[in-house]
Amino acid sequence: MPEIKHSFQSGKMNKDLDERLVPQGEYRDALNVQVRTSDGSDVGAVQSLSGNLERPSALFGKEIDPTVSWYGEESYFVGSISDEKVNNSYFFLACPDVRPLSDVKTLVTSMKIYKDMIIKYNSDDINKNISPVVTDIFKVQFTAAELGFTTNVTTSIDNITFNNTYAEYIRPGMRVTASNPDTNYLIQEDESYINSDTGSIGRDIKVKHVNYTTGKVTFDRYFTGNFSTTGVVWEFEASPLLNFHTSIGRSIRGKRRFISGINIINNLLLWTDNYNEPRKVNLDRCLGLANFNQHSDLYIDNPNQPGQFTSFGANITDGDASSSLKEEHITVIRRAPRTAPKITMSAFEGGVDNEFEFEATTVFAFTQDSEPDPFGATTSVPLGIGTVVAIDIIGGVYEPNQILILSCLITGSNSSSVNVKVISVEDTTHTVEIQSIDDDISGEHVTWDIKLEQNKAMFELKMGRFSYRYKYQDGEYSSFAPWSELAFLPSDFDYVPKKGYNLGMVNTLRNLKITDFIVQDFQRPDDIVSVDVLYKDTVSPNVYIVKNIERGRDPEWNDNATANNPSGILNITSEMIHVALPSNQSLRAWDNVPILARAQEVTGNRVVYANYLQNYNVNAKVTVNQSLLSEIHSLADDETQFLKPKKSLKSVRTYKLGVVFGDKYGRETPVLGIGGFTDNGSAKPDSVKVPKDKCANVNQLQASLSWVGNPDAWMEYYKYYVKETTNEYYNLVMDRWYNAEDGNVWLSFQSADRNKVDIETYLLLKNKHGSQDPVLEDARYKILAIENEAPDFIKTTNKILGQALITSEFNAINNLYETMVVTLNEPVYEANYKGIDFKGVGWARIRFISGTTLKYSDWVRVSRLNDEQQTITTIEPFGDSADVSAMFAGSTFTAEIEVKDAVVENRAEFDGRFFVKIYKDAILSSNVLEETNPGIKHAAVKLFEFNSVSAQESNHGNGSTYKGDYTNLLSDATPDLTSGTNYSAYAWSGGTFTSSNVNSQFANGCGSNKTKTASFWKDYAGDNQVGKRWFIDSAHDARSIQGNDTRNRKNGITTGSNTTKIDFSYIGTVYESTNIPTDAELFYQSLDAGTLIRFSADPFGRVYQITDRTSTGSFHNFHRQGTSCVKCDYDGSTGTENHCYRRHFSISIKDIDTNDTMNTSVWDVRSALKHDGKSHSVLEVVLPFYDLGKSEEFSIGNAIWETEPREDVGLDLYYEASQALPINLKQNNNEAYAPKGSTVKGEFTYTTSGTSGGPATTTKDLFYPQLSTDISTEVVSIVNDIVNMRRVTTEGSTTMRSFADIGGASSGQHSARTNLVFTHGDGVKTRGKVIDHWEPNTDFTSITEPYKRSETLSVNLTHTNNSPTSQTMTVTDATFTTAVSNAILGHHDADEICDWQAYRGESPMGLFLKGNGQALDIVSYQGSSNIPADLDLSTNLPWTIQKVTGYYRLEDSVHKQKTDLSWFNCYSFGNGLESDRIRDDFNSPTIDNGCKVSTTLDDYGQELRSSGLIFSGIYNSTSGVNDLNEFNMAESITKDLNPSYGSIQALKSRDTNLVAFCEDKVLKILANKDALFNADGNVNVTASNAVLGDASGFSGDYGISTNPESLAVDGYRMYFTDKQRNKVLRLSQDGLTAVSDIGMKSWFRDNLKGSNKILGTFDEVKGEYNVTISYAATSKTPYTVSYNEGSKGWSSFKSFIPETGVSLNEEYLTAVSGGIWSHHNESVNANTFYGSKYDSKVKVLFNDMPGSVKGFSSINYEGTKSNISKYDPDSTVTDAVGNVISTNDNEYYNLSSTTGWYVSSFNTDMQEAKVNNFKDKEGKWFSYIDGITTSLANLDESEFTVQGIGVVTGISDIQPITFNLTVKENND
Repeated sequence: MPEIKHSFQSGKMNKDLDERLVPQGEYRDALNVQVRTSDGSDVGAVQSLSGNLERPSALFGKEIDPTVSWYGEESYFVGSISDEKVNNSYFFLACPDVRPLSDVKTLVTSMKIYKDMIIKYNSDDINKNISPVVTDIFKVQFTAAELGFTTNVTTSIDNITFNNTYAEYIRPGMRVTASNPDTNYLIQEDESYINSDTGSIGRDIKVKHVNYTTGKVTFDRYFTGNFSTTGVVWEFEASPLLNFHTSIGRSIRGKRRFISGINIINNLLLWTDNYNEPRKVNLDRCLGLANFNQHSDLYIDNPNQPGQFTSFGANITDGDASSSLKEEHITVIRRAPRTAPKITMSAFEGGVDNEFEFEATTVFAFTQDSEPDPFGATTSVPLGIGTVVAIDIIGGVYEPNQILILSCLITGSNSSSVNVKVISVEDTTHTVEIQSIDDDISGEHVTWDIKLEQNKAMFELKMGRFSYRYKYQDGEYSSFAPWSELAFLPSDFDYVPKKGYNLGMVNTLRNLKITDFIVQDFQRPDDIVSVDVLYKDTVSPNVYIVKNIERGRDPEWNDNATANNPSGILNITSEMIHVALPSNQSLRAWDNVPILARAQEVTGNRVVYANYLQNYNVNAKVTVNQSLLSEIHSLADDETQFLKPKKSLKSVRTYKLGVVFGDKYGRETPVLGIGGFTDNGSAKPDSVKVPKDKCANVNQLQASLSWVGNPDAWMEYYKYYVKETTNEYYNLVMDRWYNAEDGNVWLSFQSADRNKVDIETYLLLKNKHGSQDPVLEDARYKILAIENEAPDFIKTTNKILGQALITSEFNAINNLYETMVVTLNEPVYEANYKGIDFKGVGWARIRFISGTTLKYSDWVRVSRLNDEQQTITTIEPFGDSADVSAMFAGSTFTAEIEVKDAVVENRAEFDGRFFVKIYKDAILSSNVLEETNPGIKHAAVKLFEFNSVSAQESNHGNGSTYKGDYTNLLSDATPDLTSGTNYSAYAWSGGTFTSSNVNSQFANGCGSNKTKTASFWKDYAGDNQVGKRWFIDSAHDARSIQGNDTRNRKNGITTGSNTTKIDFSYIGTVYESTNIPTDAELFYQSLDAGTLIRFSADPFGRVYQITDRTSTGSFHNFHRQGTSCVKCDYDGSTGTENHCYRRHFSISIKDIDTNDTMNTSVWDVRSALKHDGKSHSVLEVVLPFYDLGKSEEFSIGNAIWETEPREDVGLDLYYEASQALPINLKQNNNEAYAPKGSTVKGEFTYTTSGTSGGPATTTKDLFYPQLSTDISTEVVSIVNDIVNMRRVTTEGSTTMRSFADIGGASSGQHSARTNLVFTHGDGVKTRGKVIDHWEPNTDFTSITEPYKRSETLSVNLTHTNNSPTSQTMTVTDATFTTAVSNAILGHHDADEICDWQAYRGESPMGLFLKGNGQALDIVSYQGSSNIPADLDLSTNLPWTIQKVTGYYRLEDSVHKQKTDLSWFNCYSFGNGLESDRIRDDFNSPTIDNGCKVSTTLDDYGQELRSSGLIFSGIYNSTSGVNDLNEFNMAESITKDLNPSYGSIQALKSRDTNLVAFCEDKVLKILANKDALFNADGNVNVTASNAVLGDASGFSGDYGISTNPESLAVDGYRMYFTDKQRNKVLRLSQDGLTAVSDIGMKSWFRDNLKGSNKILGTFDEVKGEYNVTISYAATSKTPYTVSYNEGSKGWSSFKSFIPETGVSLNEEYLTAVSGGIWSHHNESVNANTFYGSKYDSKVKVLFNDMPGSVKGFSSINYEGTKSNISKYDPDSTVTDAVGNVISTNDNEYYNLSSTTGWYVSSFNTDMQEAKVNNFKDKEGKWFSYIDGITTSLANLDESEFTVQGIGVVTGISDIQPITFNLTVKENND
């Protein structure tokens, strides 16, 4: 019998060819089959599929328990990846769509946990368990019954104790909502308590703390609510961590997400989903530490157990912080610090000014017994040098190798000293070695004051800044924090020609502390493990690491910071800083990690993102308002600051300010907000100019932001940037000036400054020659000529040879103007001119004298001196200048001829000088050339004010000849003796003393005399006008220790044999154990031995030299102790006030002209001073002029010139000028705005009336009338937007600051008139608008400590009368009577009493009451914010008042406030000098504009770079380098592909290249190399530093469309789909192949269309690419179809529809609905997928000889068992005539049923059949082919022929088994 045999050897389906053409071995269709195609006996065999088995998750006693929504929706997987190095696979599981509580509250019947998860499967696990990597529980819903809380809360609460079984799912930071069927928001926030978030009542209350043992949950605010109603549901929600799910109502929502960009590099799992920030987790810190049903914790290295992890969260104080893992912990981008470190600088080691102040003390006798004398007696002698002793030091701890200076003063003897070197230190015991010791030390020298010897200054010739950066747990380093202020400490002005450079611009830094680089735990990221403190100087781009400070290991890391104990303290002891960072780090302003990215891959140990989103849209229109703040350098009450360097803005410059905004991770915009328009349309200035007349001031920029609209939601902070791009400039100090031959002026400068100028330079005159007065005029001069050597004209020295009388005996005196020959008397000629030979050119002139009048003729050149004839002959007549008739008009006169020799010579003054000629104008003449007093040969370089205090009746200067102050009254003539301001007859008026009792009572004992003396000194010390100056001391001091011992009076001024001694004392903030403060040192330091001084009031301008200076310590101003005297203060306190002591020193002087004493009988300086200390005079420190002979052709002085920058650089560069300032105050940024320890004052703005121009707005600084001036205010703490300020006394104790600052309006709305001004350590001033008074709520737990509004009360206030000058108010309400009885009513100005009448009709805001220690604000009058205009002030007034507590609530929108910037670019000395460089030397380091730079960008906005790639820094686990977060835009880190290829959807590494899958193209990108093209077009690959090189497309116009999820990889093969072209493609070594065209072209064309997800997975076990096609319409069946690489075709459809899948070490895993399944598992029934059983099917074509009609009678197959239907032996059938017929087939194989292969249909084009059973015969399975049962439905009547009768035309049924055939004659 003929047989057609068909095999499955090709192993693939063919749906494309006509049935007749399908080749042998291929089949039409298949489901759940696999065909063996390898070599062997079973080639071509078809078999069913093994099933898959779910992997268990029985860990921690809990199953994975994926979330199922209230609508029955299941969790789903969104991505997966395998890591075959460790045999792990990771699966990303998303919660089903999340709906708001309002939608599901009626469905909630029990607890529901909403969670996203990352799950791990390890193939090596013997139990094949899965385990959690990260669990994100972002929402939990409970019924009230579950929580056990069903209470109607009517009194505010802040905590609830829930059922602790359920409390474990609640964590700090979760937002709380409670609802019932009728109300969405049951929780009602108590408005009396702080709203720390958005201000939405009842919707943003957060969990503060959870006690998991008791179930007590504490919230961040108080609230009420009725929770007793039926159906109450509680919801606790946190910000999602993984955020895999979609939310109903979310703005970004479409098809469910699928994450295709997943990579593992070492132990880091990275992914991007184009919905969230690119993210990563450290697998080592997750695996084994997570729980399926608890939110994952953050684990960090345990510093005490290396290699071990510990849960973060101990001692958390942040309201939104816990040990829970948060989004910021898993983002690729790592936040950089936002605040600059604070630096504390001192010119003295130890930070103590030990010029005066001793740091510590010790008691020790540095003596030993001498050798016995001949009589056996010994004496005490000093210990020898080199002796080692141990001393106990109190008040200081020193370090080995430091040198200590010990001083001891015994009454009646000089101070003695010992210098010792510290050898070792243990506690307070210091072992020291004597280095030097005075030989007069005796046994009485036992108490020693100690100070540290000063070493050479650090960074002496450098200017530098400090910053820091974070190191994160995974090894990433952040970009840098804002840089600190300059670590540069200049000294007082010292810039004179002979010293060659500006000594005031040398760094005197000896003690440097870096602080505040470890911010509070709620302000810094949690997973920081160390901080690098950085240094950069202003010259080099290099950045250096000073020290790496590790958390938990280094003592500098301080987590318990306070104002007095800053967070992080690093002492810099040396400038030896050597560890340099890579140069690119200095350009890394921030990391441009994409905000979103579609594609991700790792290549070359870098992460690459593609199709990414960067930048932000700035929807709010913002403009920077900029203004100049300019203050006088030295105020009238603070002359000690004169000539001290102060940070300032350089004058004659223009500054532009812009603003940069940053997001929460530190991404920043370019510079924005420059210029703009006001609300009325007028243009705002885009720059600030500092004019020349501000050169002596201290200048500062102030900025604020104007907003049109509100800040965008993404804005977290802002920074100000400044642009000032002028070129460098130089300062030059002038040596001398000389008249030039053309009427201009030559200036001489040190040759070292020659390179500072050239012929194109313009010079600006900055200060007056010979003084310290600034020149405020423009004074701008073009250099006309430059000479490196002195021009001959000024080298000419005019030496006067003689003067001789001209007599009428030989000359016509009245006609000398005509003569050219002058004849002299022989003796006169011989005495003056005989024998003279001119060395240069001879000149002569006539000198005329008439009485006191002196006149000169012009100089005329001499042609000859004739010794024989005694004549002087000139080359021309003397001319009109010698016409006496015009001079004297007949008066008698005498005439003399004066001859000089003009010699050109190189004098010493020309050596080392160069010369510049400039134009001579009036400004130059008045400020450089003018000499107001030719007799003065010295110029003042320093000026000091001083007073005089003398406890005697009369002024000491009363007996001098000349009396008073002659300042500015000097002239050539004799001084006017009546013009001086004369105090010689002044009478004492110092408080309670009079001239009659001051001498006897001043400092005399206790009792009233002590009280009077103490009162005088207290007033003197407290008077800012006089109390902080030195004074000539002729006052009594109190020498007593007990009782009424003898007092002592200083001598003031005493004269010895050849010197005069002057006693100076200082009173101010000084104590018994301390010295004068820093701002008073200059006076002392400047009056050292050798210094020249002059009193400006001296009518004779005498100059004195100091021969000696002696410091004699401190003295008591009045009796401090006695039987009836309390310590120090007369008013009963026991503190050490600043009026108790005075510091003292003496100088000895002598007149430099007479070498004698000061003659006080001629003029006494004290006659120019009130001797009760109520006036001052000036002492000048001077330097001499070097006047040669009588020449008037040159001068000398210290005029300072500045070069004008030649041109603007022109670059649009802006430099960082502030640290990050918060947009809105929050707990994690408020300390950046108001740092602890910052000083605080208030600004009060009010409207004044009655001015000529109408109402005017005035801003005042707020003073504190309830506090004395010696008390400062500091920020103690700031929590959310509540600032706590305390007053800090001089002893450091704190009490409540009673600071009356604002008033309020009705309905709780408060006045906007008051700002708190916070002055930061670097000079920045930020402001906060006070909106209310608050106080701590003592009922709160220690964990929360929230605040409540301070108490208010309605009271009746009665003014004593209706007069505005009266100030007393009486509170008639009893509640506050004690507090404010007779309260003072006033403004916030300390000296201003309130004018009630002025406030009629206006708001009372800004008024306050103060009485008996309690300050009160006036809130409103009768509920109104305005005072009635006709108010009778003498009646009872109903007011609402509020307690002022010292806690202030600030408006959190601080982006509206002004900021005073600390940015500066020079130091101003107050005399016109503005210096920006070390020593003012050429080419020396200068102040830079800053370390971070930005620029403007016109078209800035959100940018989707769909065809772009961007890559990170490198990762190297071996070397510990992790730069995966570093996206440095200063480097070339991007690459763009041709946008015509469509967006990039996926990236894959292959070999060493990167494959980019675009929508319409697939390209190869060379990685870490590039391509060079030859002339013939061939490519040569070469090494390159380009991370991403040349890109070239693969042949074929195919892409991946928008289905990156279809991509699957098997080695070098990559499979994917192109939905737009209905193709499935393979990228292999031979390029792109459309595998969909292999028998399936038409099928994919029909089925890829309309799909919404095309998932590609690769089954390594079977070598198959499985593509799963799903549709949005649930009615359309999804498909999985497999391409088999062995058969090179599509082998079968499959019944499993995975959500994701991977292969792992010969194991194929798929995941669906929260479960992970392992395929090809023999322990599971075949074709059992995800727990359901499916059939295997194959459709075979028997198409041999398609042109022949074939009949098929039987079928057989070789394979496994057949399907067998059980036979019933008792079954029968009845035939058509009613006979019962047995159906027994007499077979035995079918006595029982089995499953197996069967033929469900056997169809030809003519008939159909099926085979349900086969028989096993001789190794094959056989069966007859039975047609299907005939019925009316399938009966073909044409098959029936009735021979000779006709054809069958119809069939009808009579009964079920009987039919009638209707036959018709076939006659057609």
